[in-house]
Amino acid sequence: MSITSAEVGADVSEVDLAHLEMAPSIAVKPPRVKRSPVAFECKYVKTVELPATDGKANPYSIVIGQVIGIYIADEVIVDGKVDLTSARAIARLGGLDQYTSVDHVFKMKRPG
Repeated sequence: MSITSAEVGADVSEVDLAHLEMAPSIAVKPPRVKRSPVAFECKYVKTVELPATDGKANPYSIVIGQVIGIYIADEVIVDGKVDLTSARAIARLGGLDQYTSVDHVFKMKRPG
């Protein structure tokens, strides 16, 4: 996950850079990462350019997609639900080098 966040040119394949094995998707052309226990197949909707806070050009944008297919490996399904603790899901945090993994899941009632 970290190696694919490197700033590389458009001609560099992140898949090749990270030596990832790919598997075919069902509903879209691009393949999915084979070892990932959960994968979303999405249709492109739009790109939203974020405004710069310093008055200069901003290289950041948000790409929005519509999920049209989901792959979930059988081994992470427990009692009919995705068990993120067994999947050891990983997430990038706010800092450039900060990550976390899902080790504990709890429920919290939402206000009505």
